[in-house]
Amino acid sequence: MAIAAVGPDLPRSVVEDRAAHRASRKAAWRLIPFLILCWVVNYLDRNNIGFAALTMNKELGFTAEMYGFGAGIFFFGYFIFEVPSNLILERVGARRWFARIMISWGVIASSFAFVPSISAILQNLGFAFFDDARTFYLLRFMLGAAEAGFFPGIVLYFTYWFTADERARWLGVFLTGVPLSSVIGGPISGLILDMFDGYLSFSGWQWLFIVEGVPSVLVGLWALRYLTDKPIKAAWLLPDERVALQERIDHERKSREAIRHYKLGEALRNTRVLGLSLAYVGHVSGTFGLIYWLPQIIKGMVTETSLDKLTGVQINALRADGLPCCGAFRVRDSRNGFVGTPLGHHA
Repeated sequence: MAIAAVGPDLPRSVVEDRAAHRASRKAAWRLIPFLILCWVVNYLDRNNIGFAALTMNKELGFTAEMYGFGAGIFFFGYFIFEVPSNLILERVGARRWFARIMISWGVIASSFAFVPSISAILQNLGFAFFDDARTFYLLRFMLGAAEAGFFPGIVLYFTYWFTADERARWLGVFLTGVPLSSVIGGPISGLILDMFDGYLSFSGWQWLFIVEGVPSVLVGLWALRYLTDKPIKAAWLLPDERVALQERIDHERKSREAIRHYKLGEALRNTRVLGLSLAYVGHVSGTFGLIYWLPQIIKGMVTETSLDKLTGVQINALRADGLPCCGAFRVRDSRNGFVGTPLGHHA
């Protein structure tokens, strides 16, 4: 049997290489479309506040400052719980943890429809501090905490299934969920705001949160049955494919750790990490400023206030925001094959 060495310590047969390649392609076809679906519903739930604000702010008496603070406090929760979330994912497994993330964020996202009711309940319990605005802040913080670690968890999950050069390609495909969510999010949000307004005594913005939050819960329940933590546990792969792919992934991880194993403090002090973080802060600040305020900006610029017509303008602007992710590029490190990702995604 011909032997193809893939490393100094762990030779692998041609047969095993082919089995690992087949397994990798099967994994891509099975997992990536589902993860794109997860990303789309995540993006809708996180960003529909920009459309809801068109009518919600006036109804709840929110000033621009109140709305802006509520939109931004989401990221405090996300920042605090992002690293712990990935550590838990590594321990409990991606299947259960992704399901938890999606179910919890779907429930919280839908809860925004009931801000006045939740505020009244809290005040009746003796928490007079929680008026509508502060209840809104609390839910936004909780939404960030619930979603924390989702995208970083996806990147970590890819390392369980794909080698470094494969991850560049498949991550670029996965990130098409960004423009996809923008393309469908605007028209859907506008339709809900217009057509459901007043139905069952709920305002359009309330229906927006409910209708776009429920799919996250359903997809989260689906994830419990559909996702597989690691190749060795994949019943939908042949036995030789499971073993071959798991051995390839394990070999790459050992080779990478043999080169250099960074501690958390070293990574945080690394000048490349700091430089990329600074660039990313600027990117995300501008992007989410656009997402959260663009609907109101455009509404103030046009004379026609019909939301059906308004979303047609909005969606063209939002699509441009997602386009960079379609040009995913790869940066290879000659030592370990590390692959860089584009700035087309958002947290």
